[in-house]
Amino acid sequence: GKYSKQKMGEVMADTGIAFDHIDKGILHVFSCQKSFDHAREQSDYQHAMGCEENALSFEECLKLEPSLQHTKKKIYGGMHAPM
Repeated sequence: GKYSKQKMGEVMADTGIAFDHIDKGILHVFSCQKSFDHAREQSDYQHAMGCEENALSFEECLKLEPSLQHTKKKIYGGMHAPM
């Protein structure tokens, strides 16, 4: 969430420790339509708490995470929380 993002930034700035960090955010993908629908409803709560979270189609998920093209499961969509 928002707190974790803030703390990660502080740790990176304070320590200067070198590590692989990709700032693309968090992508949760859903192989169940009901779960995806519920996550989209929950995003309203996330927005109220100051967190940005966006519903994505499978095609939009592929743009963020191309390795999903190899999955055998049907992906109904995803929720992306940018960093």
